[in-house]
Amino acid sequence: MRPFTYSYVIKITIKNMMECVSKSIDKTYERIPELADNRQASNDIFLALATLQRIKLVLIELENTYSKKGE
Repeated sequence: MRPFTYSYVIKITIKNMMECVSKSIDKTYERIPELADNRQASNDIFLALATLQRIKLVLIELENTYSKKGE
């Protein structure tokens, strides 16, 4: 039987979420030139990027919390 620990599950989940957020940030940045002439889309892009950056900061804080615990 494989071992199971709470900290392992949380660390892997944070890692996977960070990868998803980073991918979303990259894909959103790629759309900037395509939608530069559309004011509403440009506003949405920058709102999305700001929100994704906030999510990333929360994940970094969680990542730091769990790595400091040494779990």
